Amino acid sequence: MDCTYTDSNSGLFYNLTSLALDDNLPLSQYYYYNDTTGNAAGNYILNICNSVNTARYCAEGTGVCQITQTGTDYSCGIANSTYASFSDYGGSASNNSQGVQLTYTNGQFCNGVGAARRTIINIGCDEGSEPYITS
Repeated sequence: MDCTYTDSNSGLFYNLTSLALDDNLPLSQYYYYNDTTGNAAGNYILNICNSVNTARYCAEGTGVCQITQTGTDYSCGIANSTYASFSDYGGSASNNSQGVQLTYTNGQFCNGVGAARRTIINIGCDEGSEPYITS
C-alpha cells in the first residue's frame, strides 16, 4: 500500500515508508503495545503500512494482531489499500503536534460490539522526541 499522505488542512506531506517493517519478521520485532485494561486486554502487534507476520497468529494481511492472555488471536484490521486509509491528525491536547492518522478496518468480527474490529493509529510528529506508543 502507498505509505504517503498529504494533510488536507496544512498541506504537509508525510512519508511513512521508513516505518513499515517487513512482513516476515519474528513477532518480537514489530511495534508492540500491551493493554492490561478491560475487554481489550492483550498484546497488540502492529505494523505501519504493511502486515505483520501471520505464520502463527491472525489472518493473512493483518496490520494489527491482538493476542490475548490465553493465546487467542484476533485480526484488528487489514493492511492493504482496500481496508487501510490515512486522515489528518491534529495531535493530542497536551502537545498539539501535527501528524497523520492510519486506520485499519475489516478485522475479525467482534460479537461484543456487533462489528468488525478496526484500529486507529495516531502518528504525531514532535521534533526532538523518541518514538513511543501511547495506546
